[in-house]
Amino acid sequence: NPTVIGADLFNEPKRSATWGNSAPLTDWNKAAERCGNAIQAVNPNWLIIVEGVEQSGGQSYWWGGNLMGVATLPVTLNVPNKLVYSIHDYPASVSAQTWFSAGNYPQNLGSVWDSYWGYLFKNNTAPNIVGEFGSKLLTTSDQQWMDKLTDYMDGDFDLNGSNDLPAGKRGISWTMWCFNPNSGDTGGIVGDDWTTVNQAKLGYIQSSMAPLLSSAASTQTASFTVTLSAASTQAVSVAWTTMNSTAIAGTDFTPASGTLNFAAGETSKTITISLLPNASPIETKAFLLQLSNPTGSTLANNTATAALAPNTAWHAWLIGRFFASELADPTITGPFADLDSDGVSNLLEYATAMNPVGSDAVPVFATKTSGVLEFIYTKSKTATDVTFIVEWSDTLAGTSWSTSGVTSSIVPGSDNGVTQQIKAIVPAGSGVPRRFVRLQVAR
Repeated sequence: NPTVIGADLFNEPKRSATWGNSAPLTDWNKAAERCGNAIQAVNPNWLIIVEGVEQSGGQSYWWGGNLMGVATLPVTLNVPNKLVYSIHDYPASVSAQTWFSAGNYPQNLGSVWDSYWGYLFKNNTAPNIVGEFGSKLLTTSDQQWMDKLTDYMDGDFDLNGSNDLPAGKRGISWTMWCFNPNSGDTGGIVGDDWTTVNQAKLGYIQSSMAPLLSSAASTQTASFTVTLSAASTQAVSVAWTTMNSTAIAGTDFTPASGTLNFAAGETSKTITISLLPNASPIETKAFLLQLSNPTGSTLANNTATAALAPNTAWHAWLIGRFFASELADPTITGPFADLDSDGVSNLLEYATAMNPVGSDAVPVFATKTSGVLEFIYTKSKTATDVTFIVEWSDTLAGTSWSTSGVTSSIVPGSDNGVTQQIKAIVPAGSGVPRRFVRLQVAR
């Protein structure tokens, strides 16, 4: 399901949950690593969202909100750049925490948030999301908390009324608890009728909301060229209509039909179909143009395919190597497909600058020198949306693969503008009769 982009692993770890005390039964950070790696083994594209705990560093905070332990014991996943830390934060009406009664409240909140979770964003440690926050806003204290929290998430970290972010940088991501009205602690964005918007509550968050996705008419089009094999001395006509495939009329493109009329001597006509704003798919979709009822000619080919592909380096590579009719067929152009039957998937051919429609071998080399294994592979410089991971195992068991001790660098003089040679140094191990090395590519 391409609409699912990640998993929040566990809601509000609390009470006995620990962060980094080497207790297998309670260490949430290690459990999060195991769970995240298991998910990534099935789908490496998912974001892995990890909440904090209640108790860490001798300090107590909101359930799921204490991320102080990340400073020394960050979560490490096998697939990099997919980790998001999430916290939950609430006002005094939910629980009377000590900082709400401080003499300098609410100006003290910036330093509170810095210490428990905000430092991760400020130090660019990893992406953050405030996964829950909310209030019925019935007290002055709650209203002050909401006002300061939205300021902080927008980038006013010292709460002095000015934004501290560099130009062009966005603040901390968030999702509010909650839309529906039946939360006893916070109420909702809508009232008890599930329809009327609470305008006062919306007023606190509206300026911090992400912009709406554009619903303006798309200027993108798909064009089909219909060609006669030779000029005719008489008029020629042919009817045409669009047809659904994996792209759907009214959702991805504007349905259309008509008749092409070729005057005597004309050999080419173009049909242009308007694409809709939704036609920016996560994976490639396709629709068809069908010809029928020719006059003054016969049909050599009555169907053509338009492929709607995302604007990514991976899809640009596919478009340059496959026909439009093949692009929406995952058995041909999917990342794990192997049209040329050379044992190398499309994704690996893309990542290592190989030819997906011609049999070739993966350009990797391995040698053992000075107690280490040298593993050299070719990396395509245009494959900017994939991650390369070199792992080793002594048993080939599914859970035995490790990146421990592996370092990588570009081989001097190997960059030809299109590819690079990457040398990974893998520890050979002491007293190990054999060690296996593999290259894993994830997108």
